[in-house]
Amino acid sequence: ETIQVKGEDIYINGDILKENYRKDKMGYAGVASKPVKLGKDEYFVMGDNRNDSWDSRYWDNKTVKKGKIIGKVKFRYFPNPGKIE
Repeated sequence: ETIQVKGEDIYINGDILKENYRKDKMGYAGVASKPVKLGKDEYFVMGDNRNDSWDSRYWDNKTVKKGKIIGKVKFRYFPNPGKIE
């Protein structure tokens, strides 16, 4: 996949990411102002509070390998949680 931020919008493989949950306009694209090509099992991470998140846009090593991501959802309020596994 290729990630890029143009203005307030995020593009994945050239298609705009629809984010109906975000309230604030994103003010900083950082390294994603140019296309970021992801390798196998790599992730470009961004917080939902984009103007106050220290995320891939700021890091020297801008991707996270799948094996380094840990966590488990115990509770989700919004968007509608539906079924959590």
